Amino acid sequence: GNCGDGADQSEKIGTCEAPPDSWYSLGAGRACRADFEDDTIDGRGTSIKLEGVSELALCKTICLQSATCNGVEYATLDKVCEIWTRPVGFTVEAADHECWALARREPGATPAATPAPTPALTPAPTPVPTPAPTPAPTPVPLPAGVLEQAGAQ
Repeated sequence: GNCGDGADQSEKIGTCEAPPDSWYSLGAGRACRADFEDDTIDGRGTSIKLEGVSELALCKTICLQSATCNGVEYATLDKVCEIWTRPVGFTVEAADHECWALARREPGATPAATPAPTPALTPAPTPVPTPAPTPAPTPVPLPAGVLEQAGAQ
């Protein structure tokens, strides 16, 4: 199915039925951002900028070689590829840019089904801590020339 393009993408990426390592266009003429409040050009320092990448397909190929890649942003005129190491959550208008999200799935995996409820486990009772014995008072050093007398109180 089509996961759409445009602004907030965080709940759409990877929710469509798709084969492993599926790409989702988050918009032509759009640049990737981490979230609505992200006003940086590099996902708050989480993207890797590669210059001189000849085409979008090569940018995607580079991404697939990294286990930490979650998407790419490609600038056609400048030939700049950004490898996103965090999920793309938002896009903004940017001429000559494309933002693509990568949804990785294990081979043979099916789209997520609603999991069966997990039975609640009753935790073991927490033992009451045994109080530590009160330590004997630490003797205070006596001033020079003062001797302790046995049996003195």
